[in-house]
Amino acid sequence: MREAAQYLIMLLALLTIQRPATAAEPRLPEPMMAHVESQQRIFAGEFAVYAYCTEQYPHICGGNPTTASGDPVAPGVTVAADPDVLPLGTRVCIEGIGERVVQDTGGAIKGHKIDLAVESHQEALEFGRRAAEVYILEEQ
Repeated sequence: MREAAQYLIMLLALLTIQRPATAAEPRLPEPMMAHVESQQRIFAGEFAVYAYCTEQYPHICGGNPTTASGDPVAPGVTVAADPDVLPLGTRVCIEGIGERVVQDTGGAIKGHKIDLAVESHQEALEFGRRAAEVYILEEQ
């Protein structure tokens, strides 16, 4: 029974991510390095980057399908950051990783730390902790 409930939660999360946006609902940004050339890059500093997975079952990564911004967690899009350093909605470019959006916060994410949403728990473990330069992206 519990597995069925977890399956339904994952299915709802996927449907939420894939349904078209309406006028009242913003589209998720294009992931990775889309159009970085046309954006002004402002150096935000060097950050410790950690990964967490989006698998929807109880484990150390969390498994919450909804971010602090109300958007669903999306690998390749979502990062969590300290809102005093990088406010929710900030588009960032992480050196060696690409473009992401600050959609979440976290209890352990204070100062120059970023949690990067990835697809699987194994990918999160393999990523480990990395230091990376982070740039804030602004449309020109």
